[in-house]
Amino acid sequence: AKGVVTEATTDTTEIIVDGVTTETEYGINNGNYATEDIKVIDEGTPKPPESASKVLLPIVSSDSYNDIIYQVKRKNNTAQRKVKPNINLENIRKIIKKNEMRSHVKYDEVTGELIGGEHPCKRECYEGEEPMICYYHFNLEWYQTMSKACFDCPYNLTDCDRIDCIPADGMNRALTVINRKMPGPAIEFNATQAGTHFWHSHSGMQRADGAAGALIIRKPKSEHVMIVTDWIHELSVGMFTDHHHSTGDNKPPTLLINGVGRFKVFDNATMTAKPKYMRAARFNVEQGYRYRFRVINAEFLNCPIEMSVDGHNITVIASDGYDLEPITAKQVGVLHYEGAMDLEPPGDLTWEESHNEGLQLNALNKGEEEDETISVAEMKSLEGYDDSLKEVADYQFYVAYDFYAKNNTHFHKSPYYGYYQVPNHDNRLYTPQLNHISMKMPSSPLMLSRPSSDNFCNASSIENSCKEGFCECSHVLSVKKNAVVEVIIVDEGVTFDANHPFHLHGHFFRVVGMRRLASEITIDEIKAFDEAGLLKRNLKNAPLKDTVTVPDGGYTVIRFKADNPGYWLFHCHIEFHVEVGMALVFKVGEEKDFAPIPRNFPTCGSYMPDNMLENHTTEKPKGDNVISISHWWPVVYVNSTSSATKLGSSLIVLYVWLLRILLRT
Repeated sequence: AKGVVTEATTDTTEIIVDGVTTETEYGINNGNYATEDIKVIDEGTPKPPESASKVLLPIVSSDSYNDIIYQVKRKNNTAQRKVKPNINLENIRKIIKKNEMRSHVKYDEVTGELIGGEHPCKRECYEGEEPMICYYHFNLEWYQTMSKACFDCPYNLTDCDRIDCIPADGMNRALTVINRKMPGPAIEFNATQAGTHFWHSHSGMQRADGAAGALIIRKPKSEHVMIVTDWIHELSVGMFTDHHHSTGDNKPPTLLINGVGRFKVFDNATMTAKPKYMRAARFNVEQGYRYRFRVINAEFLNCPIEMSVDGHNITVIASDGYDLEPITAKQVGVLHYEGAMDLEPPGDLTWEESHNEGLQLNALNKGEEEDETISVAEMKSLEGYDDSLKEVADYQFYVAYDFYAKNNTHFHKSPYYGYYQVPNHDNRLYTPQLNHISMKMPSSPLMLSRPSSDNFCNASSIENSCKEGFCECSHVLSVKKNAVVEVIIVDEGVTFDANHPFHLHGHFFRVVGMRRLASEITIDEIKAFDEAGLLKRNLKNAPLKDTVTVPDGGYTVIRFKADNPGYWLFHCHIEFHVEVGMALVFKVGEEKDFAPIPRNFPTCGSYMPDNMLENHTTEKPKGDNVISISHWWPVVYVNSTSSATKLGSSLIVLYVWLLRILLRT
């Protein structure tokens, strides 16, 4: 393909790039979110490998993905490696005693950096070797870009690489970081699902303020991780409140690649000198070799990005950790992919702001069978058949969404400043909802409290008035363990020509269908479309994903096997949308299927006194001078404004409270 579009979601992609003779700067236009691995191919003369971790393959005239050989240096004593032991409690104790990790590994208490050398766990991984118990220190803190640690950055570029210096795009702002790194420290380990992933905080908006990084599960040795983030010059909560309660923007002014970007202009000392900018992200490749790029879209706003490399094609080989039949394009919408680029153009480096002509992969608001594009649903997985592809699913859910003009009580209170009462249209806030429900998080984690189904709601239990009015509750869809679940996600397309990335926790899913039908569509029309046999599904080799977008005025069909019991969040990955309730929860299995709660596990909740919730009413009583005292707690409602009434109410409250204390003693 000529390019890769990163979807408006968090996602990863792996790509392979064939070499270049000079350092190459990569720019990314707005498109959509994801991660991808990319291959880049140059038709120049091959050079001998300098490092097995960098050079992957000399370019040959007829090569395919299956011909790619990853050269890795091996130790001489390969034959003497021990057989991997069974991992049981006794073996774990032996490994811990043998490694004694905590006894000799010391970390800086502020930065989390290893003191006195490289971490012993950072090593080549080989089949059959004994595992190591690894101890790492992650320190989450508030910090500052362009801090005192940056000295004279960017006038002295080496200062930008100083310990604890986070230059970003040259602008000063507070941020949340782990170990004073942005992106945060990469997490790498051997696991069953090799590929490109990323970790991030799911607490509030910490991801938006810097708490994210790469999570690489390696198979062959590779090089080049590219993390793309949207970047603002204030704390994300400030932008959120400004946008939701006033007329503030919800788009980022700039993007960062691996934590650096260009925004602020620094004046040079002499008037004749060119202005100074922050150093851009650079990736060193050599002409004649193919490289894998792991591309991660870690954006948090509604700012889709599309990725292309001037003069190169991009071959996507994997997405969200699962291998794909290679696809070559000019532009790619990034979710989670792997790929490669070919043919480095001659001449000096240039910045191209225009779209590259040619085939687009995962293009914005495109579905199947559209010209010059390949949608996610048209990709082909290299994974084998599984139960999620059976002819008829055990469960089928229609989930429709859009932005609605409602009196969301968090942002529009009628009759004071209801949606249509606010005179300035820029101050009117649409509410994004799934099936006309805003997700209201419970007061304590579901896996700890394990409430009954009476505490949940969904489209079958809410009132019809929710289509016009504002409704919020704990939106839960329940399925049996090991059932095959089909979800038809519908973007009604009424309000904005937007694009939403949806992410499912705890499971991967197959993307079996995706189409854009019209500028506007209803869920009833989609149901009729399906009943007529017009909603096509790929039940042979549909791609495996954990994040996917939905075309505006269209649908996306996903399938997954519910084999991981528990409560799993399904949500729009645009931070501002999930924060106001664009989410629901899948309850997989029954309580007997859930993992037991560990002994002494920390708990949290509402901390309301016993019976407070069932006996306390928040409704204001009718009539003047009416006082209502709850059974458990002395709560007083007074309609009168006279000081005598207030004093009398206070005395009654005090009297009742003292009486209760005396009765107990």
